[in-house]
Amino acid sequence: MNRSPQHVNRDTDASWLATQRWQQLDGEQRANALRVLALATLIAIHLGNYYRPLPLFELETRPELWFHQAVTTLVAAWIVVALAVFQLLRQRVFPKLFSYVTTGVDIALLTALLCLGGGQTSPLVHAYALILILAALRFNLLLIRFATLACTASYLFVMAAAKWPHLLNGRQIGRVPRYNQLMTIAAKGIAGIMLGQLIRRIRTMAQWYALRTGHGESVFPEDPGEGNLAPKEPDDEQ
Repeated sequence: MNRSPQHVNRDTDASWLATQRWQQLDGEQRANALRVLALATLIAIHLGNYYRPLPLFELETRPELWFHQAVTTLVAAWIVVALAVFQLLRQRVFPKLFSYVTTGVDIALLTALLCLGGGQTSPLVHAYALILILAALRFNLLLIRFATLACTASYLFVMAAAKWPHLLNGRQIGRVPRYNQLMTIAAKGIAGIMLGQLIRRIRTMAQWYALRTGHGESVFPEDPGEGNLAPKEPDDEQ
């Protein structure tokens, strides 16, 4: 018996929430793995620039000892966070605010690295875009908005710290022209909008498929429920 489009849409709305929860868990696991990969790449480049075992960094200025120690400490703390996330997900602890906390920690630690280093002139400024991409892996539109606003606010803080050094106890960090600043802020905002539209298109595609097949609730797995625990894997159909 064919059901009305309204009935199918209600089924798909509920099923989308269930599917979104599943994808958030899988996305958090993938984001954590990519987080470790990015940190390993970052520390490898930094150590190569400091110890210079290869002639690749011959023309670069060797970092000072205090900067090397500070960066190493921050990256080590970041890796500890990634290991803690891995352990919590392994124990199926996955509250709804989990992704917001991990994203906030990523942004805070990245901003700390920028304040230690070259500020707006540091190539690590581009890592804000990587955090936005990791947010999109969670299939959560609100998380993308949060990440976009938080990345923009953090960059504005770096701008403010460059203009008013007393925010960093008198430490001077690099500045770029206003044109570069505005382009960087605009790029973050536009990237967040694009990633949000991607999530919307995925949901629309799922709803359209359910409407075409006429069995909205069977398109997605069962609702894993709410709470602080991650959903259990469903048994494979025999």
